[in-house]
Amino acid sequence: MRKRNNTVNVRLNDTELEKLDEKVLKSGLSREAFIRNVLNGAEVHPAPPVDFFNLIREIRRVGNNINQIVHYANGNGFVENKKLTEHLNELDSIEKELWKSFRGG
Repeated sequence: MRKRNNTVNVRLNDTELEKLDEKVLKSGLSREAFIRNVLNGAEVHPAPPVDFFNLIREIRRVGNNINQIVHYANGNGFVENKKLTEHLNELDSIEKELWKSFRGG
């Protein structure tokens, strides 16, 4: 059963439709989802390029590897894990900055 049973027809001129379609295309959402997000006051950001998510995935993978090394080093007393922990924190900072720069904030 549908949750949204109401239909709204809106008439737009060519320029307005072009603007709407351009924003919808950039967002990666459907027209309906885009309009609902705007109505609900959400900030609609352009969809990130596919490479962006690959980069985030790789950063997280490296972070996971460093985290495993930190745990191993800490358990066996091999390496000063302070430096490794600093690198792990740097990776977290890099990921946060990537998201911040992408969203324009």
